[in-house]
Amino acid sequence: MVSDLTAEPGGGEPGSPYVLRSLVLADAGEVLTVQRAAFVAEAQHYDDPWLPALTQTLAELEQEIRTSRGIVAVTRGRVVGVVRMRTFVDTLYVNRLAVAPDCQRQGIGGALLRAAEQSTPASHASLSTGPRSGANLRFYQRRGYILDTESPRRAETDYLRLTKVLRLDSA
Repeated sequence: MVSDLTAEPGGGEPGSPYVLRSLVLADAGEVLTVQRAAFVAEAQHYDDPWLPALTQTLAELEQEIRTSRGIVAVTRGRVVGVVRMRTFVDTLYVNRLAVAPDCQRQGIGGALLRAAEQSTPASHASLSTGPRSGANLRFYQRRGYILDTESPRRAETDYLRLTKVLRLDSA
């Protein structure tokens, strides 16, 4: 479980802190709105309005919330960012990190990713992004993620897998 964290977003409106907390079912509608708004730019990069993040239904998202974990960033009662994740064996799988377009570049995405990484006992993290998503690649690489060259790619539109060592095994 994520404890509430308050932080000043860099470059944000002074005195407008955001709080990170666990994603709950009641957040589903707002999360879907943030997700769709954030992934529009991705769809434009690929000329593909049918990306799963844009076509996911509210019912599908609610089911996902019931079976996985997530963290939201909230400011002034509004969900402005979200990250969802699952831990399997010893790897944290990060999924659909999204920040509302009007709140991007304020440190919210980095704070969400850091909170996800700190929420797991896993020693590795894994996530994916598209090969034409230069800003996303740079964002993840600045945070220690490296391209997984072992991950197969079939076409230019396949996603790239990135991984990060979170902690060395203590065994």
